Amino acid sequence: MKKQVNYDVLTECIIAILSGFILIIKVVNGSYLDYVSPKFKILLIIAGSLLVGIGMSRMHSVWKNSYNSHYKRYLLLAIPMLMLIIPHNSIAASSLKNNYSPTQVNVNKKEKKPSDGVNSDSDKRQKQSGSRNKSNADNSSFDTSQKDNSTAGNPKTDSIDSAKQNKTDFSSLGNKSQASDGNTQLSGLDTQAKKITVSDKEFYQWISELYNNYAIYAGYEVSIKGMKYQDDSISGDKFAIVRLAMVCCAADMVPCGPICQYDKTGSLKNNTWYTVTGVLENETVGGQMQIKLNVKKVEEATAPDEPYIYPY
Repeated sequence: MKKQVNYDVLTECIIAILSGFILIIKVVNGSYLDYVSPKFKILLIIAGSLLVGIGMSRMHSVWKNSYNSHYKRYLLLAIPMLMLIIPHNSIAASSLKNNYSPTQVNVNKKEKKPSDGVNSDSDKRQKQSGSRNKSNADNSSFDTSQKDNSTAGNPKTDSIDSAKQNKTDFSSLGNKSQASDGNTQLSGLDTQAKKITVSDKEFYQWISELYNNYAIYAGYEVSIKGMKYQDDSISGDKFAIVRLAMVCCAADMVPCGPICQYDKTGSLKNNTWYTVTGVLENETVGGQMQIKLNVKKVEEATAPDEPYIYPY
């Protein structure tokens, strides 16, 4: 009996093999980052390899006769494959209108909100200050019982001790900044000129650093690139300079970036990439501190190679 092609199996094999190769190619050329965050890279490679393996393993059944043909149902599996093949543009910030919140995306690995990080640092300094005062009081009592108390309360001595306790040593930083998580060296810091140039690859890390250690960088001139963004909560002479942050996939992206105050905001176009240079300040919105740039200069820029940022 003449063998006939089993179109059910053939369709299944073609779709499985093509889908697997598409996933692997997307991972190799990096375009998978338009859909999911880097943490899924290994899973995509495994999934692609399994699909190719399943398709190849089913090839031996292509010539087995089938009395009922249902190959059309497999065409449904081709829909996600076609969606991966069809070219598409990056998601624009304006398409996520009213999703902006400076505290919506956590800015450090401990999963604190930006304002929480700043408040925690402030509380920590207050606790340390209280602890030092208590310690100084105890030492003063001890010295009174053991030594001449003529030096107690000496303003000059207290001033020197206070300076030692509160001194921040930037001499070892050079053009690097130790990030708040203690693991990453951030580039673009010029402590002598009090300037910070944020690179495309360190956008999110620097936003985190500026929130968590605002007291250190207050008054610095910051140069940062992103898309101009406005929604119902940002109006007048203010806008946000943002990158879209993807935690897991494209469905959960949110605009992330600092508020900018600029008297020519109306002349800027939404979704256009700009390099903004301004002085780092802060303001309180809804009872929470958020960083703000008092803009000195705005220049139109080109989009980075990777338009999205991946916090985790």
